Amino acid sequence: MLGVACTGAAVGSIPVVPTGYAEAAGNRGLIGWLLACQAAGALIGGLLYARAGPGRPSRLPLLAACFALGYVPLPLAPAPAWMTLLQAVSGPGLPPLLTACFLAADRLAPPGTAVEAFAWIFTAFTVGSATGAALAGPLTDVSVRTGFAFAPLAALLAVAAMAAVATTRPTPPNS
Repeated sequence: MLGVACTGAAVGSIPVVPTGYAEAAGNRGLIGWLLACQAAGALIGGLLYARAGPGRPSRLPLLAACFALGYVPLPLAPAPAWMTLLQAVSGPGLPPLLTACFLAADRLAPPGTAVEAFAWIFTAFTVGSATGAALAGPLTDVSVRTGFAFAPLAALLAVAAMAAVATTRPTPPNS
């Protein structure tokens, strides 16, 4: 749950910080393009991952690391043309990571509780996203680079939490 909340925090910061970036660049219309580029990257990541098999639970930390890696260059906050490219690069890691999270929840949930586990994942992501958006605003007020630094840090926390889950074995029923 912590890993999913941290993933949500990273994702939730993204609509806020690029807004500050676009304002600092003097072009508020840029925000739509920045978010569209990230969404296009996510679409591509989802389509490519759909061709992969579900994989083993050990794939979860690797996917979280790929997700985090996509956010690492964002604090560079380069010129707008490069920033649109970086936004696109930050998108592909999210769909595979969320897919792996739901598969891990299914693996870890006691029989008959998968729907509840999925609801908790969605709740954790939503709470994380709202928290990320709330924290990104004041950080972006300090500087756009500081605001962009939040997402990779939150994503790295997600990697750590998900690495712990990947090594956890489900408890057998009636234990």
